Amino acid sequence: MDYLFEAVALGIDAIAFGAAYHMFQFKKSAIKSIENVQYIDIDGKLLDHVSSQPGKKLDYVVVRGKVKALSSPIRSQNAVNTFGVVQKFTTKEHLVTRHNFGFWSERERIIQEVYNSIPFALQNGNVDIEVADALSAYYLDLETISDVYEPSSGSFFDFIWGFFTGVRPQGLQKTEEMVREGVLMTGIGELALSEDQGSLRLQPSQDGLPFFLTSMPISTLSKKLESEKQTFKYLSIILGILGLGLAGMMAHRYCRQWINKRKEEEQARRREQTRKERRQRARPGEELPDSQLCIVCRENPKEVVLLPCGHVCICEDCSEDISDLCPVCRAEILSRNPAYIS
Repeated sequence: MDYLFEAVALGIDAIAFGAAYHMFQFKKSAIKSIENVQYIDIDGKLLDHVSSQPGKKLDYVVVRGKVKALSSPIRSQNAVNTFGVVQKFTTKEHLVTRHNFGFWSERERIIQEVYNSIPFALQNGNVDIEVADALSAYYLDLETISDVYEPSSGSFFDFIWGFFTGVRPQGLQKTEEMVREGVLMTGIGELALSEDQGSLRLQPSQDGLPFFLTSMPISTLSKKLESEKQTFKYLSIILGILGLGLAGMMAHRYCRQWINKRKEEEQARRREQTRKERRQRARPGEELPDSQLCIVCRENPKEVVLLPCGHVCICEDCSEDISDLCPVCRAEILSRNPAYIS
């Protein structure tokens, strides 16, 4: 329990450091994979080219084409004549909350997040490449179609209630985002033959490399990943230094307690040795009768009275090892006091 607070803080820091370092390594590997990625032109020869590859797939490639719906496209609920293949609705609640220190601050929380999607492909000329599992993409660029904020119209009672509860609703923000049909999009992933062997499909890489569906050029995507990598790099350094500082504080505190304990033990040993020497000097050459010797060690005089039985039968040295029962009457020992025998 002496190091509970430091241990909890160190554990939280270690978890945060592990997450930040993992993201740094992930961004680093993603940048490296993009730098070495193979660009593929979508043309009539692509199907034969993929069919001739081992496993009938290209492990990690870049393809670029226009988004084409493979079934009835999704109609936007907030924009006229706007259609897409992926739709996302997000509802956020804006709040003002009171902190433990008494001040109020704004925050927001997601109440609902809904995705709708249909099969779609990237088209270039007469060649279509179906996109599989688009929602699992690490980057999936969505265009904001509608963003509406509806302020709350609370009553005076709601205001008083919010003051006592520490939470005041401010309003709801409803956002619609889509991957619109017809936009130019870059896909980075594994290119393989479909199950019917008659078409191509872009899918997440089986090697664990990130899957991208973005409207950004590769150069812009690389810069964005590099910026995120630097952010996680500096965050990892800060958390690492903080963790080392906490570990150093714990080690310093432990060493200080260990040194103090050793000093106390050494002082107790010296006091005991001094006490024995003083006792010997107080009785030079004196031979005590057996009736005045400690009944345990038979060397030192009787110096301690045990209460409540009242027996004076042991010396001060032996009293440190006898704390429960009187060695004479076996009565429970509640306290011990010095005894002076003349």
